Amino acid sequence: MQAHIVVDDQLMNEALRVTGLNGTEEVIEVALRELIEHRRKDPLALAFGQMPWDGDLDAMRTDR
Repeated sequence: MQAHIVVDDQLMNEALRVTGLNGTEEVIEVALRELIEHRRKDPLALAFGQMPWDGDLDAMRTDR
């Protein structure tokens, strides 16, 4: 698929610099693949460690 897009020059130059990729098409393709991969990740896994928890594991581990 071909598309005409306007991308900020500074943004593209930075992306080329930090990735070491060889051109704007390659940067855009990698960026789209990584965006899709990120969005497909399990929302529960993404929330791991983000929720506050107040409990006592020692108390929970005793047989009652």
